[in-house]
Amino acid sequence: FCNGVLHHSRSINRGMKEMVRVMKPGAAGWLYLIGKPGGIHWDTVELLRKVMKPVIAEYARNVFRILGIPENRVFHILDHIMVPINTLSSRKEIDDMFTTNGVTDFRYLERGTDFDLAEKNWNLQKAQTADPEVLWKYGNAEQRYFFFK
Repeated sequence: FCNGVLHHSRSINRGMKEMVRVMKPGAAGWLYLIGKPGGIHWDTVELLRKVMKPVIAEYARNVFRILGIPENRVFHILDHIMVPINTLSSRKEIDDMFTTNGVTDFRYLERGTDFDLAEKNWNLQKAQTADPEVLWKYGNAEQRYFFFK
């Protein structure tokens, strides 16, 4: 189970290789990565990462606390902004990594839940199929996979 971790590592592929290595035959796995293209949301996160790079993380957390932002929201906001690595991956890149690491039984989940970017993205793309700007505006959301060894 890897939910939003490998995109903060130096090599998503090496992390995936290790996940597969430690799985028992027939085991099921879960992988969640940030999608590429990222759209306005992830482009903004990347811009904020550059702006916030010289800021000490604890200082940023304290500013949010002073502003009265709930602790769970502080984590959610700063989770991607204050990390040294935040890699976005396309569906093809992830599919290729699965194949490279010997995983042939994997399933991409197109939809999410009511409150996440994947579901909002899916609904927007279905409703606005004639709008070529949808992917640029909203990105490829999250990449979620079930896979089996």
